Amino acid sequence: MATELEYRASIKVKNKLLVYFLLSVGILSLMPSIFAKQIEPIHFLQPYWPSKMSGDPTGIVYVGDWDIFQNLYSTLVEMATAKAVKPALAERWTQSADGKRWVFYLRKNLHWSDGAPLTTEQVAASLNRTAKGTIHTNLKSYVESIKALPDYQIEMILKKTPSNFLTLLSFVDCSILHPDAYKGDTFTWDAPNSGAFRVISYKDTEFELIANPYYWNNTSDRIQRVIVTKPPLGDSSLRIATLLNKSWDASQVDAGIIENDEQIKKLKEKYDVFMSNPDFNFCIFFSKKRTKNGTLNPQIRSYLLKSIYNSFWAENKTNPLRAVGLRIPKSKGAITVQEFDKIFSNLKDYTPKNLKKLPRRLEILLTKRAFNKSNTQKFYKILESLNFEVKSILKGGPELEKMQIDGDFDLYVSFSGVSEDDPDTAWRYYNKDFAEPVATVEELDKAQLETDAAKRNQIYQEFEKRAIERALFIPLKYEPTYIVTSKRVVLDTTLAADWGLQLFKLRMR
Repeated sequence: MATELEYRASIKVKNKLLVYFLLSVGILSLMPSIFAKQIEPIHFLQPYWPSKMSGDPTGIVYVGDWDIFQNLYSTLVEMATAKAVKPALAERWTQSADGKRWVFYLRKNLHWSDGAPLTTEQVAASLNRTAKGTIHTNLKSYVESIKALPDYQIEMILKKTPSNFLTLLSFVDCSILHPDAYKGDTFTWDAPNSGAFRVISYKDTEFELIANPYYWNNTSDRIQRVIVTKPPLGDSSLRIATLLNKSWDASQVDAGIIENDEQIKKLKEKYDVFMSNPDFNFCIFFSKKRTKNGTLNPQIRSYLLKSIYNSFWAENKTNPLRAVGLRIPKSKGAITVQEFDKIFSNLKDYTPKNLKKLPRRLEILLTKRAFNKSNTQKFYKILESLNFEVKSILKGGPELEKMQIDGDFDLYVSFSGVSEDDPDTAWRYYNKDFAEPVATVEELDKAQLETDAAKRNQIYQEFEKRAIERALFIPLKYEPTYIVTSKRVVLDTTLAADWGLQLFKLRMR
């Protein structure tokens, strides 16, 4: 028989267990929705994959890096529409009468993803790093100083203010980064971050994100956990089959995958389908090396431009998706279809007999992903119909970058992101990707500093015309982006495709 002391001890243990049980039930009852969201992740099929875990937002080259970074890091302001920005880390801002002094008022009580305070000094330090120049955004020639002021203020003094200054600050390469993100000169994702999500695991074909509990824009219905999966490489049919044979909560269907209305119909039977305005350009660039050494002289480039373009659109020359430059017709800085047709018709009609050194074998530089797309295969068939022998050079990552600069090839296949509204997102082409420059640095500065919209558009239209007249690239097709979502989530379609699928624009139903 148990002693009275043993009996009392057992009662105490039982009482403690009862209290722990009741406390557990109480806590869980207070946060059922949070736990449900965290336990059950959404599954995101992401065609654009980050290039490497050590990728630095200031050095973005690939769409995949842009897409992941915009979910991990916040900027002072973010895009509200294609034409306007809205507050992000900065809740408001002012500009001096002469336009050169800007003051950004940060939200109070900002935190990094580990809960530590996000200080004004850290924001200033991050922006100063960005201001030294990034691959995508050139602030170096505009910024004179950036410093932290009392009362959560950031002061920027500019030498001159480009008309799209706030838009530039919304770009991912102007993200606010933690001091520990740089270990020496190497960038790491392991440091605390300022964006909506943080990475908790990473593999070659899958990584996992969880919501940053200290994100400045926390809402009760936001996504709490995401499994991001890389799709298998393959042709358009395989990519569509991957979407149809398994249930995904969201996917951005990259440019050139959807070939016809029948595929869209099948997708709509399973998903909600959002189609953006065209925001990619399938185009062909000429080799820098072979342009410089004369192998691809203006006559050969003009012949290839006319022959390939006419053959690509032989069946439908009035198709609204046919590309006539870097930017979509009717968007800022774009030439009209009529202007393009006039320039195109004035290009000299060289024939192979009159072309010295015309290569009968064309070496095509491209990625495996681009090779598998239907438009690329159509392009290849056209080259064969023009009696060219085709050799593919498949490269990726740093090898591709090196080949683009000084490699031996003839043509480079590109699915390039183009802006619906802001011409400066294509500034890098004029001096970087084209075989020879279309504009001087001074002309580019003049375009960015021009406040008169009509004059500014005229300057960029002149760049477009020069590129076509000199046959520096072959524009072929504008591509819309499609985003599919399951019945579990809702997509905020504002800028949903212009900037890739931003996961913080998804909400649980």
